[in-house]
Amino acid sequence: MAYPVPIYFVDAFTTHGNSPFTGNAAAVCFLECDDDISDDTKQKIANEANLSDTAFVSLRWTKPTSDEEEEPEPSNNISAFASGRNAIIIRRTLRWLTPTSEVPLCGHATVASTKALVATLLDKEPELKEEKDEILIEFESRFRGLLGATFDCKSERITLNFPSSPCMPLYAEGEKWIEQMIEATLHPELTADSIQDIQYSPSAKIALLRLGDHLNENDLRRVNPDFLRLKSVENCDDMFGVLVTVKGRNPDVENEQPHFYSRFFAPWYGVNEDPVCGAAHTVLTPYWTKEYFNGFGETLLARQHSTRGGNLYCTLVDSERVTLGGEARIIIKGELVVQSPPAEEQHL
Repeated sequence: MAYPVPIYFVDAFTTHGNSPFTGNAAAVCFLECDDDISDDTKQKIANEANLSDTAFVSLRWTKPTSDEEEEPEPSNNISAFASGRNAIIIRRTLRWLTPTSEVPLCGHATVASTKALVATLLDKEPELKEEKDEILIEFESRFRGLLGATFDCKSERITLNFPSSPCMPLYAEGEKWIEQMIEATLHPELTADSIQDIQYSPSAKIALLRLGDHLNENDLRRVNPDFLRLKSVENCDDMFGVLVTVKGRNPDVENEQPHFYSRFFAPWYGVNEDPVCGAAHTVLTPYWTKEYFNGFGETLLARQHSTRGGNLYCTLVDSERVTLGGEARIIIKGELVVQSPPAEEQHL
């Protein structure tokens, strides 16, 4: 038995005026119910797509008990993100899988999911783009609660409303595993003396290594981790990833001069380097906001300095939430045919 699954490949957090093949690519699969296909099949699809993340978007978690059951109404806590605006609100469930495992949060695949959802909605109701200011998606996730994503109908920018993931100092003195993590990450050109600050976010399970202010984005590009060595470091088994970040020069949002640059490595989850990582910016946003501003509400321009590169507009809304904005572009859309395993042969 085979059944079709709509699938999109989307570049998220693009650069250079929403150019294709920039930012981070994610696959997006649409299901009626999350349990329409098994988790094992989802993992195989993510492995087949072989992108840093594949998103699975559904109307609901489980099959309804009757044909009359309706889609649940949106809740108020994320809907307030569009309070007072001329917006339409829809709700979906959302999960993210790397080629090897499920992850609790993925920003760029959420942007990709929003772009694909809005595209299918506007194909059916193109007048909404003129009638509404915003299209708001409420995503219900398994591990991080309700997440908001807003599509601006005029600029087409997508803005995520995510939980903040603040970090705390991580003291390397006497901690050999931290020294080993730093050495394996900076390998081979930079040394531990290049690090100005070491932090760790318990909620995101991300370590943050800040390069000294005497260094710049060109030095950040020299970072070339030894991933096998990094994966073997003791005490890192439960870690999601390692960030390396550096302060920008003469930041200016309007002129696309970043406040900070970063790179993100997650070999424990099958992604040696993530081209652009939204989850990492839930850590970076509160960290760099404290460096630049007192309080909330100011927007930082971030550049993930991978080979593809990505731009994110980051705002610390309050002590618990951040918004991450960016552009996205659909590259491929089609239909994935999932074939059920054949029945065991009958032997006479």
